[in-house]
Amino acid sequence: MSKAFENVVNKIIGEVSQEVRVMFEDSLRASLEILERNKRETIIEAEKIHRSTERQAETLRLRIVGSAELIIKNKSLELIEQMMNEIFQKAFEKIEKISSSDRYKASMKRLLEEGIEIVASKDLVVLCNKKDGRILKVLAKEVANEKKVNIKLAEEPIESIGGVQVRSSDGTIFYDNTIEARMERFKPLLRKDLAALFASKE
Repeated sequence: MSKAFENVVNKIIGEVSQEVRVMFEDSLRASLEILERNKRETIIEAEKIHRSTERQAETLRLRIVGSAELIIKNKSLELIEQMMNEIFQKAFEKIEKISSSDRYKASMKRLLEEGIEIVASKDLVVLCNKKDGRILKVLAKEVANEKKVNIKLAEEPIESIGGVQVRSSDGTIFYDNTIEARMERFKPLLRKDLAALFASKE
């Protein structure tokens, strides 16, 4: 082989080798870029899945906690209502036992005076249960003189444990000051106190 031919062959081999090396490097670089891009996309997708899973887990946790809190709240409300009913029942029983005492008469007078002040009329009609009718006849005369008003006792008794209902003679103003009505007005405050008691126990 002549020297000139050998040089040509070596040159061609060198150029081919260089071209192959460039092609290999380009291919390797492209492969690395694809790999890097896929890695970034995989990481981004994994983060999305992770965030979605976290959100789902948090939603589930809140749902479970919310359901548990609702159950506890409903149970607490049931217990509060039960306690209130027991308290009122005992109060009613106690009132019935003292309904003929001087203390009860004083309470009836106070309830009558309070009703008169709220209705604020000169001519009044007062209602009470059958048992308290006799007491109220005496009290009505006494309070009428003290307050300078006219009080008429209704003929028909009302269904009530005790107390009075007072209305203006024309019926436009009415105030229920029976024991039951007063208990109902007292319920929100008692319910609030019982709820605070339950909360302090948690």
